[in-house]
Amino acid sequence: MTFSNPVEGYRGRVLLPGSYVFKLAESSSDRHIVEIYTDKDQFVTTVLAVADYRSEPPSKTVMTFSEGRNNSPEELHEWFYPGNDSGLEFVYPAK
Repeated sequence: MTFSNPVEGYRGRVLLPGSYVFKLAESSSDRHIVEIYTDKDQFVTTVLAVADYRSEPPSKTVMTFSEGRNNSPEELHEWFYPGNDSGLEFVYPAK
């Protein structure tokens, strides 16, 4: 994913404009753990997520955002991969 504006990753970690790789981490639990790397394979942060669903699978990758808190950048909200009606909703502490 390439962002043209800063994006809130998780727990105050801001992703600066640039390209990132999102990987679903292997986990023996039912948790959905997303690891974020720079496009140069440098680890940036880990984000917890829960299953999310759409009635229509997207034809391309869809990432949605939520309003940031206290003048902070927008937060990552959802991630759907092309052709899948199931995706991930990123989990943040209560606002």
